[in-house]
Amino acid sequence: FFSGKDLCLSMALHMFFWVCFWAVYGAHAQSTETVYSGYLVDNYCYGLVSNGGLALDGTNVITAPWEHTIHCLRDPAQCTQNGYYLAINIANGTGTPNYQIKFQLDATGNANALALLRQTPVGSSEDHTPGNYRVTATGQVSTGRSNVLAGATLVRCTGSIAQCDGVCSGPGCGVGASTSISISPRTLLWAHVICMVLSWGMLLPLGVIWARGLRLSTKQVGGQPIWFQGHRIIQSLGWALQLAGFACIVALKNGKHFSEPHEILGLTVTILGSLQPINAQLRHLKFIGHPSPDGSKTAGRRAWEWLHKGMGYAAVAMGISNIFVGYVYARDFGFADGLPEFALIFVCSSLGILLVATIILEVRRLSQPRQPQSMAHPPAYPMMPVSWGYTPYPHPTPVMSVM
Repeated sequence: FFSGKDLCLSMALHMFFWVCFWAVYGAHAQSTETVYSGYLVDNYCYGLVSNGGLALDGTNVITAPWEHTIHCLRDPAQCTQNGYYLAINIANGTGTPNYQIKFQLDATGNANALALLRQTPVGSSEDHTPGNYRVTATGQVSTGRSNVLAGATLVRCTGSIAQCDGVCSGPGCGVGASTSISISPRTLLWAHVICMVLSWGMLLPLGVIWARGLRLSTKQVGGQPIWFQGHRIIQSLGWALQLAGFACIVALKNGKHFSEPHEILGLTVTILGSLQPINAQLRHLKFIGHPSPDGSKTAGRRAWEWLHKGMGYAAVAMGISNIFVGYVYARDFGFADGLPEFALIFVCSSLGILLVATIILEVRRLSQPRQPQSMAHPPAYPMMPVSWGYTPYPHPTPVMSVM
């Protein structure tokens, strides 16, 4: 009844049917939902605590996530924009609790988590009390993203600890705990990093090297020694950039939460750097003055030179150190998009070039013969306005006085 051609076609259709069936069945089996109940925590505060600090609300989300406030979960931009995770206690009831990451939420889950948090109105009596914020999340765990609960829907879990802390059902429950997060840097953070690496990682050290290495040069720019003009211009640019970088991070953090070593050291360095232009103007005071024609200096002048140079060297040394502290902090915090790597590569390249330049200038400076005292300090003419910041000399002879 059937020709060979018909039989082949029938068998092909039959095989196609079963292939489609098993494909659909397999996909359905792999997408079976996973349900997990546990504490909801934001990634940003986890990053703070995992680096040795505390969450924005002063709690420890690793040892006591139940104390984390609803306000901190729901309101600060740092917390809402960097996503949430579901925590699990890996201490197994022994010793201090250690809540790490069981499942990260994807974009859908984060939006649903924030919508759930916003069901508690701002100003509620629950805002600043221990939130004890446990949820039950239902989603899918795929093979390629085993620690992500995709497309999760969330409801508040109001049962007992035994019902709402680390309870899992479904095929994704075998996923182990994680300690890594990935946070996308905001524009203000990028601006902070760029300004700081340009200032403390390049311009401000360059200004110090310029003043020291070119002090004996006879060249002038605009009628003033090149060492002074270059030092003033370079340091002014660096000073402005470090203030801009500081303003960016203050705006990002809303002026609060300067508690980490990188933040405290950065605040100290910014204060020292900002005082230097004021410090430089003190040399115009009568009891400080400028070196006399024979090179002698008043006690006030010597004290000022120690102060100005000492503060400058200390600020540059601490500024450079803090860039490397900041790199470790950003890397361990989990900032993504190449932010830590950019800062490290730029600063290492910049400082490497400056180190070579310093060696060359020092060799040249030490190899130059010492000039007689009368030539090293020619007579000073009347001072120009303070805004110029310098007492000019009548001809391009080497200038030994400090700014």
